[in-house]
Amino acid sequence: MSQIKCNHLSPSLLWDLRSGPPLPDPVYHRAALAVILNRLERPVIEVILGPRQAGKTTLMNLLIRNLVESDVPAESLFYLNLDLLADIRFLSDPQLFLRSITDAMTGAGLPAAGRGYVFLDEIQRLPEPGLFLKGLYDAGSALKIFVSGSASLDLRARIKEYLPGRQHETQLLPLSMKEIVQTEIPQLPVPQGNIPSFKNDGYWKELDDLYGTALQKVVLRHIVSGGYPAVHQALSQTESLEILQELFTTYVQRDIMSWLRLGQAGLFNDLVRVLASQVGNLLRVQEICSLLGGNRATVGKYIDILEQTYIIFRLRPLSFQARDVLRRMPKCYFMDTGLRNFALRDMSSGPLRADWGALVENAVLMEIIKGIGPLEEIFFWRTKAGAEVDFIVRQGRSLVPIEVKAGDLAPGTLPRGLHSFLGRTLPETAYVINKSSFGIFKKDKTTVFIIPLHWLPVMGPWTQG
Repeated sequence: MSQIKCNHLSPSLLWDLRSGPPLPDPVYHRAALAVILNRLERPVIEVILGPRQAGKTTLMNLLIRNLVESDVPAESLFYLNLDLLADIRFLSDPQLFLRSITDAMTGAGLPAAGRGYVFLDEIQRLPEPGLFLKGLYDAGSALKIFVSGSASLDLRARIKEYLPGRQHETQLLPLSMKEIVQTEIPQLPVPQGNIPSFKNDGYWKELDDLYGTALQKVVLRHIVSGGYPAVHQALSQTESLEILQELFTTYVQRDIMSWLRLGQAGLFNDLVRVLASQVGNLLRVQEICSLLGGNRATVGKYIDILEQTYIIFRLRPLSFQARDVLRRMPKCYFMDTGLRNFALRDMSSGPLRADWGALVENAVLMEIIKGIGPLEEIFFWRTKAGAEVDFIVRQGRSLVPIEVKAGDLAPGTLPRGLHSFLGRTLPETAYVINKSSFGIFKKDKTTVFIIPLHWLPVMGPWTQG
């Protein structure tokens, strides 16, 4: 893939039209790209947030490439990575920064009031990012501004405070299985809507004969190694493991500790390992405190930090009373199964792992979250009697239960918890993700889809049949 030119800042703090670093190989499909491109003409600042190395810089470069390929002059495109800026004072005054852009555009023969595109990478390096962006937005109405930020507790709030209604946030997480499949198996006929498009067993078997093995390979790799792009771009398993180690030590153990000035490094690192060993379990903070010897306030604070920096995810129980949701214990999962497995120093795969069921459940949850619609929410369901469903996707009054089984489900049977939920709520559809069985049958008013795990990448949106 050829390199694309745009304006980069030189060491002398002047804009210089040149090529940036080459894009990684392969460049994985990102669903967020089309979404942002559809908003190009809207007068809002595009804010891309997510963990380090999830692909934010690559996404910005893909946006630049799309603009150039749409005949936008390269001289009107400005990219700046704040991580590489030696003197942050260059960005102390929005008016001066804007003047540097208009000067560069007029120097290239473009009108000073013409349309310009500004890409600011790692905006959290600014002491007051929201205030700077507000000044830039107010002063340069012809500019379309894109910014990215790595996970930081108050970055979202620091931007929203100054830009109410003038920014649109995109959360960029590590690659989903679907994004990998769309890149590595582009010939796969992904249905429009959902897996119910595969109505008959014959068509299903034909597709599985053609693509099943390739899908199994992608899904298994994703469950074990996670979705960070560099892990999948690695040329060998050894390199992939080295990248995971670097991600874990620099992002989890160093960056978060440094950003947030956490004092008890030992407690923090031990907490990460304990949470990794308990994915899918109820988050019993007091038990963790007793195990680690930390006080509840500190452990609770560290758990909050791990969630807000995209390391863990707390799944809330489904309740029709909001206060009950806040009062009842959530479950804990990792946002990336590769980081989770590395935290435990266990990169093995398959049912011989004692935690294989929990690991598969974690991977399915993350795939659902990455493909969830803006009006959809996800919960788990559990009764006092012990009946449980792994995941419930809710949109308005529509509830879609999803149960995960690492093994195969016997034909025509239902897990006990799912059977109980269907009897109580009568949803239109329900799903069981299992090892390899496929089937569709009716349970009262509910159509139940039994889906092999390796077809998970073509699922979603969940609340549409």
